[in-house]
Amino acid sequence: MRGPDIGKALHAYGTTSIVVEVELALAPAYPWVEMVAAFDEFAVAAKVAQALGEADGIFLKLDSLMAWPLPGYFRGLEGALPEGRHVVMIMVARGNAAAVHDLVRERGGTITLERAYPVEAGVTPLYEYTWNHTTLQALKVDKTVTYLQTIFPLGANIEALIASHERFGEEVMAHAEFQRRFGRTNCSSLQVVRYTSDERLWQIVRELETLGITLSNPHSYVLEDKGARVLAADLQLAFKREADPLGLLNPGKMGRWTAA
Repeated sequence: MRGPDIGKALHAYGTTSIVVEVELALAPAYPWVEMVAAFDEFAVAAKVAQALGEADGIFLKLDSLMAWPLPGYFRGLEGALPEGRHVVMIMVARGNAAAVHDLVRERGGTITLERAYPVEAGVTPLYEYTWNHTTLQALKVDKTVTYLQTIFPLGANIEALIASHERFGEEVMAHAEFQRRFGRTNCSSLQVVRYTSDERLWQIVRELETLGITLSNPHSYVLEDKGARVLAADLQLAFKREADPLGLLNPGKMGRWTAA
């Protein structure tokens, strides 16, 4: 499978096929530097993370935004996560580290950690605090939290991200991963939620949707409930009929599937 055809198997969660071999294109290898930048205001931190992602001359491996109190859950970064401050976790090519310093300083932030990667033995690398590792780090401390998986509207992601943080505060702890896709910078999010009830969780979801934020539901095992994460639902259903006509793969996980 090449090109658009990979949608038959990509993010199908094992319902359409078993992937046995993958070819990946390589990119230049860079010596990376890990950095943490701290900010007093969430909106400023969010705009810095976006600006980093949009900077054509800065080569990034990681651009992850964490609203306080999320950093308070992390162990092993003592001294790098000031109380009450929002942080951007960054992995940047060593030759671009000075540009990150300049941007953070211009926006009133502080670099609280800077170190070479790979890190020394026994030290947790920054990426282990990001993406859905963030949820794991929080769950190590508080077993009552859960999370949502969301995608922000392209071209208005920062406005939606800031609005969602202002609306929910610490109940929905903002956490966004910034990515460059098709020449544009956007963010997806794995917000950590202080769970109180199913009813409240779905109320939060509905309110996020009013801001143009799309949910990829992590609280369902049904493929179609994954929303924007399902890249080609019709293509995947047709491919399952071709590749798995008896419905042996992950039975019950594709809502529209019926055996021929």
